[in-house]
Amino acid sequence: MPNSIVSQSTSTFTSWKEIAVYLGKGVRTVQRWEQELGLPVLRPNGKPSGVVSASRAELDRWWARHWSHGNKSSGNLALAAHESVTVAWENIRASRELRNQSLQLVQQLSQSTQSLAEECQRLIRSMKQAA
Repeated sequence: MPNSIVSQSTSTFTSWKEIAVYLGKGVRTVQRWEQELGLPVLRPNGKPSGVVSASRAELDRWWARHWSHGNKSSGNLALAAHESVTVAWENIRASRELRNQSLQLVQQLSQSTQSLAEECQRLIRSMKQAA
């Protein structure tokens, strides 16, 4: 299953290193997978070496086809693996959204607490002046 270390906003990887990190393998391994297993990478003008590019969606589909459990020819297992990857990414996105909402609530609470403390200081000063 692809690694979640690479940024979720990345939909296209532009180096062997990015592809390798995403798949959780070494650069040489993913290069070998391209030659031996048809890892889907693109090159400018069909050049055999140099700059490469790969899309997250194509890598996910390739992973589901090549690394399914049991019989590799079973489309159902490959589809289930791909769906599992998709669900995992959706859960990660939802988790990040909840974390961002939580941070916003903490900021609002901090601002409210600061305002309350300032109001208390004003009340104390006005009570001292009245006394």
